[in-house]
Amino acid sequence: MSFFGRSHHDYLKRRRFHPLLITLLIIAGGLALYFLVKGVFFGDTGSDAEIRLLMPSHNTLYVQFKGSSEYTPVMKSPVKILPNETIQSRNTANAYIEFYDGSTVFLDQKTELVVERSLDHKGGAREIALKLIAGQMWGDIKQSMNPRSLFEIQLSPTIFLTTKNAKFSVNYEESVVKVSDGSVRISKRDKDTEVFFQDLGVGQQFFYGGNIEENALAILMEDPWFTAHKSGDFSLSSSSESTVGGNGDTPPTGTTPDPIQILVPGKNSSTVFVSADAQEISGLVPSTSEKVFVNDYELTKYAAGTTNFKYTASVGFENLKKGKNLFTVKALGDNAVVLGTAEITIIYDPDGNFEQYGETGGTSTTAGTTETGNTETTAAGTFAIKSPNNGDNYSAPDLSGVDVKGIAPSNAHRIDVNGYTLSKFSSGDESWLYKVRTELGNLEAGKENVYEAKVYDKDGNLIGQDFITITFPAGTSAPSTTESEPEVLEPSGVVTTEAERT
Repeated sequence: MSFFGRSHHDYLKRRRFHPLLITLLIIAGGLALYFLVKGVFFGDTGSDAEIRLLMPSHNTLYVQFKGSSEYTPVMKSPVKILPNETIQSRNTANAYIEFYDGSTVFLDQKTELVVERSLDHKGGAREIALKLIAGQMWGDIKQSMNPRSLFEIQLSPTIFLTTKNAKFSVNYEESVVKVSDGSVRISKRDKDTEVFFQDLGVGQQFFYGGNIEENALAILMEDPWFTAHKSGDFSLSSSSESTVGGNGDTPPTGTTPDPIQILVPGKNSSTVFVSADAQEISGLVPSTSEKVFVNDYELTKYAAGTTNFKYTASVGFENLKKGKNLFTVKALGDNAVVLGTAEITIIYDPDGNFEQYGETGGTSTTAGTTETGNTETTAAGTFAIKSPNNGDNYSAPDLSGVDVKGIAPSNAHRIDVNGYTLSKFSSGDESWLYKVRTELGNLEAGKENVYEAKVYDKDGNLIGQDFITITFPAGTSAPSTTESEPEVLEPSGVVTTEAERT
């Protein structure tokens, strides 16, 4: 026993650590722990992480890209967004912003937002910061495993929203935040010091305008837009856009937009006077529509699930007669359930003698809008794309380019195609042309190219719109041309050959 005892004691003496070595090990361990914690908890500067802009088909978003003072129209998605770039949805568009961690933000119509930063720190710490400038947004922010992750929205110079995991909406104009899942914090800051905060949980809302310190937390009062997003239906917008022949008013707070929105040639329940022998009727239907009817005629070219419909009333088709014509648009969903209806009255007179119909109070109708009592009347003709392929979607045989041609109403003052104003179009011209060429930067080979045309009157009101999708083959582009700008055609007198187009 003593032998083994002495040997064990001698072994321990030989293995005894020097005090200096122990000190160095302690210091090294401490530094390693420090840098580990520093890296995990925002100690590093973080790396820029992907931000993608996504939009529904045929929508046009506007982005102020870094280094530019102008807004660029964008129709294709996804689009990569860099820090400090501004996204703007206008009257008839919306979009999603998708972040690298799966979090998403939905922008309603008439919304403007700056993406200030999207950083991925070591240890999985998220740092995303936005600034809401106008409109409404819905956030679906994913849970991060790192407790120091940050998702922040600046709502005013001193008011901020932060969350780690939540579904919520923000209405900038009404200064209200609503939470359907998770939790958010609304805080007021003086420089970097938090001087007031309010935590919101599921089913709560908070008004952050005015004197925020005096505002009380309230039970959620659900508006239609919030309810739709809470249920996952992002198609509903709070902005019932009816700028065609009208003033583009948003429905009063608390009202639900009509499921069907007639946009051309006037808004729902309006009366429109036309002298042209063909008139397009178009607008929006719910995304859950399976079939669309106009006066019991089924639009055979309407694609189930799309939100745009088009129908042509024409003397030649015997669905437009002299005098008063009432058109009822009806959308059906699953099991033939009626999703909504909308009506528009078109008074057609080839000679323009509208006084005899007693709708204008004895005054003649001129370009622009007049009101008699509660009836709005608009003097407008048809705005439509007529070529190529009579305005239907078109597959180009080569890359030599395509001329997009159309007709315009008598009160047309300006035409934009994908945000580009046709400078050679003059107020009152009855037809227009837009050149699609690789060298003009408006043609992408091997892809579907969407061209959205919009027409405005002299007061800046949107009075018509149309779009066409042109698919170009992949390959080498044709030789460049010296023509660098779309130009107007002489009146063509083109007549529609089909009763409706999708």
